[in-house]
Amino acid sequence: MPGNETWSSRLIFLFAAVGAAVGLANIWKFPYTAGQHGGGGFMIIYLLAIVFISFPIIVTEFLLGRRGKAGPVESIINVAREGNSSAGWSIAAYAGMLAALLAMSFYFVITGWIIYYALQMISGNLHGLSPDKVGQFFTSLTQNELTTTAYHSFAAFLCWMIVIGGLKNGIERVVRYLMPLLIILLLGFTVYSAIAGDLQTALRFLFLVKPDDISAQTVLYASGQALFTVGAGSCVMIVYGSYLPQSVSLMKSSFQIIAMDTLIALLAGIAIFPLVFAYNLEPAEGPGLLFVTLPIAFSQSATGSVAGAVFFLMVAIAAITSAIAIVQAPIVWVERTFKLKHLTASTLCFILIWILGLGTVCSFDSCSTVYPLGFVPVFSEMNFFALMEMFAINICLPLGTFLLAVFIGWGLPKTISFDELKNNNPVLIRCWYYCMRYVVPPSILFIMYFGLLGGD
Repeated sequence: MPGNETWSSRLIFLFAAVGAAVGLANIWKFPYTAGQHGGGGFMIIYLLAIVFISFPIIVTEFLLGRRGKAGPVESIINVAREGNSSAGWSIAAYAGMLAALLAMSFYFVITGWIIYYALQMISGNLHGLSPDKVGQFFTSLTQNELTTTAYHSFAAFLCWMIVIGGLKNGIERVVRYLMPLLIILLLGFTVYSAIAGDLQTALRFLFLVKPDDISAQTVLYASGQALFTVGAGSCVMIVYGSYLPQSVSLMKSSFQIIAMDTLIALLAGIAIFPLVFAYNLEPAEGPGLLFVTLPIAFSQSATGSVAGAVFFLMVAIAAITSAIAIVQAPIVWVERTFKLKHLTASTLCFILIWILGLGTVCSFDSCSTVYPLGFVPVFSEMNFFALMEMFAINICLPLGTFLLAVFIGWGLPKTISFDELKNNNPVLIRCWYYCMRYVVPPSILFIMYFGLLGGD
């Protein structure tokens, strides 16, 4: 439980925190979002947003966790009381935890697809298929509710088995091995892609900035991706921060986590797009980039089955290390609020997530045209999956982030924050505080407003 345990070492903490930040947002969503919204122009905005939005928020979450020495809700309440502020600021934690629960409802489904694809690649079932057949393969999977439920269940069960081990015997034991393996696989696949694909075209696409490609939508999606990719606002880092000793520099650790997360996202793009261009495929494919576009490239290569198996194993590892972190905040809250054992609290949360996931499963077939909030204009054409994604990513996550920023920047005496960060560079502390007051809140409001309007 937070406040009673600490990380075994700083390296293991960094592995866990990077694993929390690195997930499907990096290896799946980042490449196709960059492909859809301007390539190099997107990259510039994304990197700026990482520095001025994501980094300050990660520092803030660590600060609140270590200062509060409890779960997300209690940590914020403890820090607020110390600063004679309202305990009502804890609503930020509730928004983050709700975002985590809703996101996990489709996260496990997608992780199940990834595991299924890894097994199919190993067996060679996609090798030699035509592009149309590869597209049909993915469609048949998403519309097979029995198969997707089975793999959704397996992904949830696998993560549950890790989480019930707690900090030492669960999270630490897994990230100790999976994070180095993830990095090795990513580097190996990047080298393979550079040799087998069109690296030059991929690098031009990713890093050549064309002013005409930068628009309000580019700013919106790049900023949103920078927020989503590190899990800012989901309260993961508050939980992880509660295990940190006072000797750890929060800013230095946050910078290292952000740097590794960004590097992995960039490597994912460099690993994926050379193959996309080598086979004259569409870089702006969207969500199908992972499950249709890349498998088409793998199916046409002599070594595609092996490369595809390595790739999907890598993505599965990223999904698992991220998932076991995202669920921590709700589990800790249930555990402490209802005075339950860790095993019981974890099981209850996973059962709820699994049930919600069934809504995502049927959203691609039997319930694809069922719109639960059809009477609300902005949600009128959203099925269950689309609603979960909208509320988790476009509403709850940025709302929690916005409230955290306002709390730290305006609702809490700065002496508390500065005291917790006193072993850091004073200039960096002032820059961080400036961002939390004047940069992060309006940026988050921009993301929320245009995100709800669909980026129009």
